[in-house]
Amino acid sequence: MEQTVTATKEEAACEALHSFVAGNPAYRDIALALVRACREERPVADAVRLAEQSVPAKAQRLQRPETVASTLADKDILEGRAYVDGEPCDPAELARRDDLPENATVAYTLQAAPGALRAAEALQPKRRLAALVDEHAHQKEALVAILEAARERDGLARTDVDEVLKDSPALEKDERTGIPRYYPSYFTGLLEHAGGLVWNGAWRVTQPGLDLLDSLS
Repeated sequence: MEQTVTATKEEAACEALHSFVAGNPAYRDIALALVRACREERPVADAVRLAEQSVPAKAQRLQRPETVASTLADKDILEGRAYVDGEPCDPAELARRDDLPENATVAYTLQAAPGALRAAEALQPKRRLAALVDEHAHQKEALVAILEAARERDGLARTDVDEVLKDSPALEKDERTGIPRYYPSYFTGLLEHAGGLVWNGAWRVTQPGLDLLDSLS
């Protein structure tokens, strides 16, 4: 019975992280960084600091890591714990107490739920890029061409992307109207969302993007 309950909790944490990332894609990198930082139990401040160090400043302008950490704890993706003078205490109970001595030492920690760790691994850029190529196999040539060009030129302006794809069959013009079904920005958006490209004054290929190219060569 206990094993069943544990498995159910793990699956719930896994689904909760997938759901959070799907509903809040702008906070994805922060959430994954927090889960990775909390593989082991850590003080909240340390977990936030590690996430800040590994997440681009652009993402942090959208939401503060400590706010995301609080949300993940509310969803049981991160397990919040509290200690008073080194002794464990229920966080909800601690919040209601008004009898703590003035010199009491209160500490709050976070640890990723096992199911959240499994979900975070599946959501890493390497896995997301592999899934992207599989899902869009008919457009793989265009995706790879952008990554290759970004690597060779050390970055692509938006007009450069237009040039790379100008004769690509992946743009698929509508037979009736002659208007492309897809535009170059569609492909850079896919790659950015999957973690293969990042915009930094130009489209630049990330290390996971480079790893994908190496795996295809």
